[in-house]
Amino acid sequence: MVFAIGFRRFSWEFGKRANFSTQYLVCQMMDMTKTEFPKRVIQSIEKSKNDKREYRGLILQNHMKVMLISDPDTDKAAASLDVNVGFESDPHDLPGLAHFCEHMLFLGTEKYPKEDEYSKFISQHAGSSNAYTDCDHTNYHFDIGHEHLEGALDRLV
Repeated sequence: MVFAIGFRRFSWEFGKRANFSTQYLVCQMMDMTKTEFPKRVIQSIEKSKNDKREYRGLILQNHMKVMLISDPDTDKAAASLDVNVGFESDPHDLPGLAHFCEHMLFLGTEKYPKEDEYSKFISQHAGSSNAYTDCDHTNYHFDIGHEHLEGALDRLV
């Protein structure tokens, strides 16, 4: 599973809430403590010389890979969650199961039981979202006003 988050200005320093700390936010969303987080930090991300964004990779204790991207010039935040299960993983007697599971996100969760809570929150805060199921993975992604990233991530995970 890969989780990528892009947003404007934030602090790389773990747990510093005065500046928006995405590492802390990801830790919170995954119900992890400081001692569990992260297993590995990757600072040297290869990128184009023309790319002015900052990147940091994380590998969480549960082996989830997270890519953090900081772009001070953008007016929105964005996230993408990629799950390594697609329609080729469907059982022969249940074709379409992966695609069906993709749509389950939009029916509500235990924390947000109202149908369409995720989509409504995104659209009410200048955002958009979508998802797709491919042969070997399923991807969920959204963009939103940067001040609402935490609420969107909470509904996604």
